[in-house]
Amino acid sequence: MTDRDKAYYINRIDGALSFGNFMQGSRKNVMGWLIALIVVFVAMMTFLITVLVLEHFEEPSPIEDLIFAIMGVVFGFSAATGAVVALVVVNEKNRAKMQLWLEDAVPLQAQSTVVQRRLMMLCVPMVKIQVEFEYDGRLYRFVSGKNPPRGTAGYTPQLGNYNDGVDVVWLKYANRTINILYSPKYKQVMVLRKEKVKKKKKK
Repeated sequence: MTDRDKAYYINRIDGALSFGNFMQGSRKNVMGWLIALIVVFVAMMTFLITVLVLEHFEEPSPIEDLIFAIMGVVFGFSAATGAVVALVVVNEKNRAKMQLWLEDAVPLQAQSTVVQRRLMMLCVPMVKIQVEFEYDGRLYRFVSGKNPPRGTAGYTPQLGNYNDGVDVVWLKYANRTINILYSPKYKQVMVLRKEKVKKKKKK
């Protein structure tokens, strides 16, 4: 692919079978989301700490209780910010992988099938999918997840490794014809998001 094609497709990829969801957009946009989230977290934590301090002086309690409460709030903020930063770092690593896969990737259509269902926290549905497509006269099948070599413990051709590759993002692409990019060299499948159809303006 040319650099222009890569720039076009990288912003249409919704996920890769090997790692799941991919945050779309340029690096500038992704960092913008990160900064916005941190600003929101800081505002929320500042508000909570202010409320805790005011309540302490209105209804005096041991200073240790106030210190522990503030430490809890700060720890929660730090953990949430760390999680967001880690998410962005992983996303950028996945972007670098896909830039490599796009070197020889070809756009194709594939048929997806759900091979496993699961509930996250007993309420959020998640699925694992298998995609089937033809390329260069051969039929290929891949399941979401790391797709380890045949013979790996716990591996089956239909399911891959149990519970590996189950993701919320695949709900949008379950049991239907989907658009993909396939890298023959790296044996990687990237799923393209469905383009929104623009409504025609009434005259």
